[in-house]
Amino acid sequence: MTTVSRRALLLGGGALLAVSAGAVAAVTGGGSLAVAPRPTPTPAAPRPTTPPPAPAPSPTAGGPSLGTTSLAQLGEPARLIAVAALAIPGVMQDVVSVPSTGEYFVSQKMSGSSGSEQPYESTVFNRVRAADGAVLDAMTLVDGGHGLGFEVEAASDGTWIWMTWHGAGADSQGREQDFVRLRYTPGTWTRGQADAQLGLTLVAFQDRTPEAVYHFDWVRDLAVERHWNPPQGSEAPTETFIRRRISDLRSGADDRLDEILLRASPPTTQGFATVNDTLFRWLGSGASGGVPNPSDPITLEQYSWETGQLVATGSYPGIWQPWEDGTSEPQGLSVQREADGTASLILGLTTGVSGNHRYLLSKLPSIGAA
Repeated sequence: MTTVSRRALLLGGGALLAVSAGAVAAVTGGGSLAVAPRPTPTPAAPRPTTPPPAPAPSPTAGGPSLGTTSLAQLGEPARLIAVAALAIPGVMQDVVSVPSTGEYFVSQKMSGSSGSEQPYESTVFNRVRAADGAVLDAMTLVDGGHGLGFEVEAASDGTWIWMTWHGAGADSQGREQDFVRLRYTPGTWTRGQADAQLGLTLVAFQDRTPEAVYHFDWVRDLAVERHWNPPQGSEAPTETFIRRRISDLRSGADDRLDEILLRASPPTTQGFATVNDTLFRWLGSGASGGVPNPSDPITLEQYSWETGQLVATGSYPGIWQPWEDGTSEPQGLSVQREADGTASLILGLTTGVSGNHRYLLSKLPSIGAA
């Protein structure tokens, strides 16, 4: 196993610590991914403590400011669609593109079975037509969770949602934090109903750490797992990102390829994704009156999985420019593979005050070769 030395890197967007890189994936000419033969898995090292604080540089006004170790080049952002209304009035939480069906899936959250968002929120998945932003139907999972970090699999036998079902509802037999795969079916479903009627299966690998959520790059067989680490005493909260293989999740193998620890809250993580050797974080607490929060600005960060280093930041004001009343908040990030094998990022943004929301989807093209 190749090991990256444990060191704090005082870089923009928050201090970070690269903690391991097993069977490291190397990006070759043209950005393709070469994965070394898999070694015998070894026990995961203990998660590191909070990294020291560090000042964050201001993001660039346009595209990313690329360092010499950059592994992915982003194109100019393009607005895709504006969705006028989703299933419920709240903001969106995440977005996934399904090119084979010409659809997007947009998640939202609402009060859980308790009538509030404590102890669990319910998840709403909206199926949206990519051509015009029309909401085709929606599925609500009672006590499913916040809605950040899910995937959609378009298979020959239907459309399947991969997600961490956070809550332990009245008919869930006390289960919680289950990573599951279930058939997308419009309507409202409890955990017990999903078990009985939606073909729900537990994904073989189960990391039951609270807030263990996922995004995939299906073409590369790569997944990124994100953990929220609450503050300990006077230490600031952090989040851990772990790169795995989707095939390992299916088989139950706890084989961590890489692990990066980043400071959080601030910055506020609104989305995350992995492409080839790059981890992306979509950050920021939003803008009011057309002005971003200076202590938590809207920013896209780019990290190297191999080195753990921050290699680019970008603010992309064309995405979050004032809309409606000048209020906006980044919401959701995922990978879309194009027909030629290149990868794009799909970024979500909610604008407008409550009761007057619009939901904008944009694309950053050509970030990874086939």
